[in-house]
Amino acid sequence: MRQSFYRRSAKWGMVIALVFGTLGALAGHHQGQYITKVQPMKMAAMEALWETQDPAPFSLVANIDTKAQKNTNALEIPGGLSFLTQNSFTSGKVEGIKDLQAKAEAQYGPGNYIPDVPAIFWTFRVMVASGSLMLLVAFVGLILNAKDKLVENRTFLKIMFWMLPLPFIAHSTGWFVAEAGRQPWLVYGLQLTADGASKSVTAPEIMTTIIGFTLVYIVAAIAAIYLAVEHIKKGPDGNPSHDVVEKEEARLWN
Repeated sequence: MRQSFYRRSAKWGMVIALVFGTLGALAGHHQGQYITKVQPMKMAAMEALWETQDPAPFSLVANIDTKAQKNTNALEIPGGLSFLTQNSFTSGKVEGIKDLQAKAEAQYGPGNYIPDVPAIFWTFRVMVASGSLMLLVAFVGLILNAKDKLVENRTFLKIMFWMLPLPFIAHSTGWFVAEAGRQPWLVYGLQLTADGASKSVTAPEIMTTIIGFTLVYIVAAIAAIYLAVEHIKKGPDGNPSHDVVEKEEARLWN
């Protein structure tokens, strides 16, 4: 019974991961094209694209020299960035960081309008790699499950276990790219982050709020892990209905 229960649970978990992961990738592709139009510096920083190019390559990895404003030892896909931004490998102009910096200075005045390029470049790739690996594992897992070889493949089961942190890694790195890539703007083109500091909220108040939220999330995480481990230990035979969940929650808090 346990293997049958696991096969069904794993199957639907992988189906959901594959379907919604693919939809998420398509939504990200659309969002990337939108970002290219409204926040071009963010897109250029994500790809460490210093010079305007048409078509523009996509760099898988690169050694980024921020002082010289150039990349060395880059492994590139020709026209890859033009495809991501304009659906074409053969044409599609993408503005580089240098030209965008010059435009920003002409429009907003002297200043550094370039975000932290290496940090954004690499966190974006961690996000993409995390999502791609989850999709690959879900796809392979469904094939193994269809052949009734999933439960017997202990190596793959261990790989599936280590997929657990990847959604959190992908989410966190994606959020970092969204926020750090916008810098130095708080509101893009309207208000600098340096000008957005509150004059009525003190530093101790901000620190207290951050500590409070952190403690709440830690308590919630401990409770979630505790309940999950308890149900996992019982297995399907020890969890006949949702009443078990209610009893466990009551035991946790009372």
